[in-house]
Amino acid sequence: KVGMEKVGEYERRLTGYTWEKMKTIPNIIVYDDEDIENKVSIISFNIDGLYHGTVATALSLEGGIGVRNGCFCAQPYVQKLLHISKEDIEKYKENRDMLRPGTVRISYGLYNDFKEINIMIELLKQIGNNIDYYHNKYRNPPFYSK
Repeated sequence: KVGMEKVGEYERRLTGYTWEKMKTIPNIIVYDDEDIENKVSIISFNIDGLYHGTVATALSLEGGIGVRNGCFCAQPYVQKLLHISKEDIEKYKENRDMLRPGTVRISYGLYNDFKEINIMIELLKQIGNNIDYYHNKYRNPPFYSK
């Protein structure tokens, strides 16, 4: 029988496994703590030097990996995580053309497995090792054009 306790346990195993693997990714910035037992199976991160939307796009197009990116309807929390000043917040309000700050967020459910995590980790290593390449590759994807 599959109950919520077993689902939670499985998701925590996936999250803990991901945490250990993420430590090997170059240029990664992780915004969560490692208290796997007392959190839901969500990890927020960025690759230093790349826009969060670029990382999310690369994961989607190159790995078929669905993530969320941005502020997740939690702007004050993400602003605190990213240390965004009140002055910068005002700049974003005034200039709608500025790229908005945010993070990439992965989350797990019962349907995910360790093989999927390994694929994601390898792709994130590739992205983290090739920042200029990914910045240029996804600089102006057609679906971002106005």
